[in-house]
Amino acid sequence: DDLVWRIATKRLPSFADLASEFPRDSLRLRLAYAQSYSYVAWLIAEEGLADVLAVARATDDFTSFDRALVGRFKRSTFDLEEGWRNHVLHGSGAPWRAALDQCFSLSVIALLPVLVLAVIRRLNREQRIGRQLAEREAAAASAAAAAAAAAAAAADSVSFQPESLPQPPRSASDAPTNGSS
Repeated sequence: DDLVWRIATKRLPSFADLASEFPRDSLRLRLAYAQSYSYVAWLIAEEGLADVLAVARATDDFTSFDRALVGRFKRSTFDLEEGWRNHVLHGSGAPWRAALDQCFSLSVIALLPVLVLAVIRRLNREQRIGRQLAEREAAAASAAAAAAAAAAAAADSVSFQPESLPQPPRSASDAPTNGSS
């Protein structure tokens, strides 16, 4: 992604700059390797592996890589570098991948509040259901207590009491007389 953005903003070092002084710090070193890899991959795709290998074989103490490159491909190093930059920006799809990669990150950030709201709603729902269940259990317990109290009261009123039993009829000798005795 950094390679694409630097090409687009014209802040990428030229290959001549890299040849004269290869970077040593990790960020610029990583970028230089990415730039070199991308350029060689583009050369292979454009001209073929055999021609790129021929350029590498032609490089020696008397022939620089740039000179062998120009001699083999009949294009200036500037034209080759511009062709590669054009390919990276317009033909490789790299800008779209970089933009979509950024869009994915932004969409995740944008969806974060929605996810938080969904979690809050779920927690509230679980709390509400918990309260309802507790209320139902309390109502059931109070109904059971009321039923037990009613059953105890009914049992007390039906308990065995001898005076509440019906008495057998009395005989005539046992019957009280009006005014006698």
